[in-house]
Amino acid sequence: MPDAPRPRNDLPPGRRLVTDPAGVERRGREMAAESVRFRAWLKFRSGLPDAEIDALVRETTDQVWAHIDCLECGACCRALSIVLDDRDIARLAKRLGISVGAFARQYVRRAGGEASFAAQPCPFLDGNACTVYEDRPRACRDFPYLHDAGFRERMLGLIEYALLCPVILNTLEALKRRLPWRKKRHPAQP
Repeated sequence: MPDAPRPRNDLPPGRRLVTDPAGVERRGREMAAESVRFRAWLKFRSGLPDAEIDALVRETTDQVWAHIDCLECGACCRALSIVLDDRDIARLAKRLGISVGAFARQYVRRAGGEASFAAQPCPFLDGNACTVYEDRPRACRDFPYLHDAGFRERMLGLIEYALLCPVILNTLEALKRRLPWRKKRHPAQP
């Protein structure tokens, strides 16, 4: 197999990122089909190893995130069901000065063996800011999951999240510019 193509190293200068929630959703819908084709190319035709893709995604994410303030958006806190583990529940209960049982009764819903906040938006969201930021759940700490290994395998979910998260949307867009794939759909492509 020939060497995999090398990505360009930085975001184009002067490129305006989409950051407002309505614009993110609109652009996410516009680019969804193209993103699915990009995923197919990345998964089946790029020739790039997983470790190289994951490193490129982390690097690109960091470049994009340097220009985005999550406090300007907060869409993830309003729209996503936040999964909680037992450590999250105990940490948040301690933060609020209540028992784990009292916290669970007031804030937690259990379904299918999984715990999550019982209400949306997040009960600890104040405007676009998290009132328990230092003690926020692990799912919140890890979101938008772009630093995690296995990007190629998680792309369909990330394409869906691109409808609400400017970091994901702009990272996907930047990856499309950085990698040598073709936007046009050719008869031989899926």
